[in-house]
Amino acid sequence: MKNLYKLQMKEIDRKVLPSTYHVELIACLERLLCFCHTGSTTVFVSSLMGPLGLSRSALADGFPMLNVSIFAQSTLLSAMNLGFEIIPGRWPKVDGHPAIASKAAQVFSYSLQHFIVRDFHD
Repeated sequence: MKNLYKLQMKEIDRKVLPSTYHVELIACLERLLCFCHTGSTTVFVSSLMGPLGLSRSALADGFPMLNVSIFAQSTLLSAMNLGFEIIPGRWPKVDGHPAIASKAAQVFSYSLQHFIVRDFHD
């Protein structure tokens, strides 16, 4: 989580918009930390954290594992060393749209209007 955060902060410093996939992955990892502190499974976003392996592995054996198939690289270490390059087509989807974990935090911290703003510069 720390490496992803640092990577995104460098991008922001360079005036580059952060990767939405990285933001969502950070949100998943933050929710995983909440689970570790509270033991409450209500923090899991099953539509995203299930396919990523995070919630399933945490529940099955208490040790969360990330399904690295979302990355262009085949191992987490190589993905980390090469900037966590995520293949958008491999990201879990809900109703044909990328699954997200950050909606609740954005709505709670800012507003629903903040969450639904979309950048049209694809």
